Amino acid sequence: MATHGPLAGLRVVEYAGFAGAFAGRLLADAGADVVRIVPSTGDALDLEPPFFGVSGHSIQASWYNAGKRLLRLGPDAAKAADMLHLALSRADILLEDWSPGTPVVAGAALRAANSSLAHVSITPMGLSGPRATWAVNDLVANALSGAASVTGNASSGPINGY
Repeated sequence: MATHGPLAGLRVVEYAGFAGAFAGRLLADAGADVVRIVPSTGDALDLEPPFFGVSGHSIQASWYNAGKRLLRLGPDAAKAADMLHLALSRADILLEDWSPGTPVVAGAALRAANSSLAHVSITPMGLSGPRATWAVNDLVANALSGAASVTGNASSGPINGY
């Protein structure tokens, strides 16, 4: 929990996967107080290799969650909703990367929790439009952005490095 930096005093609730976790890490590094919401099913980051030796802790989870506070929601849905709304009522920003059309928290509930909350949604293809529901990896994003047109060898097709 940072107490200094250009974003000191800014309160962020991060309820997100990898894209939001990275953005939350950047905000925490700049001094924001970032609370990562962990659902009762656990943090998906904890399952990502590589892992630290015998402890089995995910190196990625440790890096992405550095400088953040974790709020683990329990299995009781009503208590979890209360905890989330309390966190949102104290926040300046909600940072999420949910699939368009499937919000975990409805807009009305967000406004009820905190009418001045800034809702930041990170999606690869926007919230609306013909590609909004596309699942996009880095190879697709690179190609669609046009960056791939200036890389590689024109005489061969795309090469995935995996």
